[in-house]
Amino acid sequence: MTIRKGEEWGTRIEVPARYTVAEDDADLALCAPGEAVATLRGDLHRALGQPGLPGPGGECTLVTIDALRCTVTMRNGVVEERMASSHVAFGSWWSGRHVVVSNSGFLDGLTIAPRSHPNDGEADVLVLEAEMSLRQRLIARRRARTGTHTPHPHVTIRRSTGFGHTKSHRRERLSLDGRAVPEWEHIEITVGPDYWSVLL
Repeated sequence: MTIRKGEEWGTRIEVPARYTVAEDDADLALCAPGEAVATLRGDLHRALGQPGLPGPGGECTLVTIDALRCTVTMRNGVVEERMASSHVAFGSWWSGRHVVVSNSGFLDGLTIAPRSHPNDGEADVLVLEAEMSLRQRLIARRRARTGTHTPHPHVTIRRSTGFGHTKSHRRERLSLDGRAVPEWEHIEITVGPDYWSVLL
């Protein structure tokens, strides 16, 4: 069950004899639902407080994490189902319209959505509008280190359980957890609540 305001998040358990270690966000996205996983690095790891790996014989906290379910239509018409644990990004921070659909609230260490929670059943959608100047983008990126890049007339953050996007120009980039997806044309993203079981 996704977290609710005022409720404790997670359950104290004994450290499992065996669990998977996810090297980064993209590695976690490959893990099976319900599989016991500990994170080593990445934006989601940062959102979880950068915990160390649980030691054998001790206790840890088990939390559930939402997933970003991605249905990607490729240029050749093939439809692929992929997962993202932290974020899906379109375009570039430095020019044009830039969109980030975030589960963790972080992007490459930047605090892009300070109120985000990885188990609230919603994604945070950050949009930098195409009209934003390079100077303003530089300032916004610097402020995003502390999550103070909003309010701004060309920057919006909203919450959503789903998001769709069609490639707007030939060179528009799509990445899932920092990994580029070549030859894409369209993507539909939905939030999958309580998808992963992560050890803290």
